[in-house]
Amino acid sequence: MTERQKTRSSLLFVDAINGGTARLLPKDGAAFEFPLRLLPEGIREGEIIKLTAAAQDNKERLGKTESLLLSLENKPEV
Repeated sequence: MTERQKTRSSLLFVDAINGGTARLLPKDGAAFEFPLRLLPEGIREGEIIKLTAAAQDNKERLGKTESLLLSLENKPEV
């Protein structure tokens, strides 16, 4: 069994900026809208950006959630 890839990066062309969104064009595929607030400050139309997505460790997050739930269960009512 192979381990799944933890990150993936793509180069995207900033085609247009309108209000709070940017229209991004990947090399292969359809254009899509992306929140401008999640892109680097000062980004402009015509620039190329590198967008990287990373998978988070669900085990760590699940452990934190379980700990929080246990602490809430054991908390005395007011």
